[in-house]
Amino acid sequence: MVTLQQVSLRLSKLEISSAELTSAYLERIGEENLDLGAYLTLCPEKALSAARAVDSRRIKGEKLHPLAGIPMAVKDNFCTEGIPTTCASKMLRDFIPPYTATAVKRLEDAGAVLLGKLNLDEFAMGATGEYSAYYPAVNPHDLTRMAGGSSSGSAASVAADQALFSLGSDTGGSVRLPASFCGVVGMKPTYGRISRYGMIAFASSLDTVGIVTHTMWDNAVVLSVLAGADPMDATCSLTPVPDYLASVSSPVKGLRIGIPKEFYTDDLTPNVEKALREVMEVYRSLGAVLCPMSLPVTEDSLAVYHILSSAEAASNLGRYDGVRFGARGAGNTPAEISQNTKDRFLGGEVQARIASGAAYLLEENLDTYYKPALEKQRFIKTAFAEAFQTVDLILAPTATCEAPRTGGFSRSEKRAFDRFTVPASLAGLPSVSIPCKTEDTLPIGFQLVAPAFREDLLYRAGDAYEREVGRHA
Repeated sequence: MVTLQQVSLRLSKLEISSAELTSAYLERIGEENLDLGAYLTLCPEKALSAARAVDSRRIKGEKLHPLAGIPMAVKDNFCTEGIPTTCASKMLRDFIPPYTATAVKRLEDAGAVLLGKLNLDEFAMGATGEYSAYYPAVNPHDLTRMAGGSSSGSAASVAADQALFSLGSDTGGSVRLPASFCGVVGMKPTYGRISRYGMIAFASSLDTVGIVTHTMWDNAVVLSVLAGADPMDATCSLTPVPDYLASVSSPVKGLRIGIPKEFYTDDLTPNVEKALREVMEVYRSLGAVLCPMSLPVTEDSLAVYHILSSAEAASNLGRYDGVRFGARGAGNTPAEISQNTKDRFLGGEVQARIASGAAYLLEENLDTYYKPALEKQRFIKTAFAEAFQTVDLILAPTATCEAPRTGGFSRSEKRAFDRFTVPASLAGLPSVSIPCKTEDTLPIGFQLVAPAFREDLLYRAGDAYEREVGRHA
């Protein structure tokens, strides 16, 4: 594993050029992507041009950001000027945006080199990576297994060393779940911490830009660039951005870590249960205080998530009707065109969620489904707020299992893969999946959840774990 921090140091010492590094990554992607399926689009000319520009500035002695010259990639639901942005859907197969998403632009302004656009479950709806309209992204540790979703390409590309870091989006676990399955760090910051401008919407009240890296330090340096207010996004918070890197090496002695019994269920696989117990022992040995607790937020959370996210999806994706936006199907009336367009250009999972969401929003169903879901979401937010009166962080599984084999699961079973990640999403809280130290198993992730805008606590605790298990590797 080569980290962003290591490569950034080599670049700064002129031991390697960004152009050489970028060429090596492009070559590796060309050799491996047919099997892995992490990338949908490559932009080699743009990448090499950006890399050479960074090299030129570095040779002149300019002071550059640690991300300068670092090859990265972004999920294909981020708009990129002049580069196709498809959301892994045939509906947007010909869409080339005239502008670049704020998050991507901030990275490019810092000197990061965009290699290409990454695969995903269509319109970010899925937990497996199997719902791309083009081809699935699979797990680099075992190509017969799922990468997880919806940010399948984001996690697979970093795990396979096809990018030093990537951007994904996390609505209900779409960065954390694939991070767990692929053995990388997947951060979902607080809702509103990073601008969503230019990220194509799925569920606007839940969608969050996510970051995939190998280490917590790498993750912190990326968030340092991305975080902060954006006048182009009214939901982006004005909360001041702290120095995340200052938190990375802080000790965790005395930190109170909650262990909620509701997350440690009978359906955890033996390997996951063992890995989590070992994580707890590491934190105990570092002086953290483990606090058994009750946090009743998992019950009904999946149902609440699917009601609210599907309702918002129905609203957001209603524009792709063959008349206003997207591809166009045949028909003699707007209604015919709209139906034929959806049948031809949208996959089954997306159509199912739009149909469900439209039903939840019917006037006769508001009191039965939508309003109770909003009330349950308020309960979940309150439960987390009360929990953080007595603990600093919460430690939970990211998933019940290691990466499952592809196929053989019903739609409802696939949707349940992210039931441990959904509660933090509904509460808008920052959460990160960190690889457990495991032997002779597929990757397993554990999840830390923090109060709103306390990503610094996640970096502090996550880095302490990484350093401790690294000493005994």
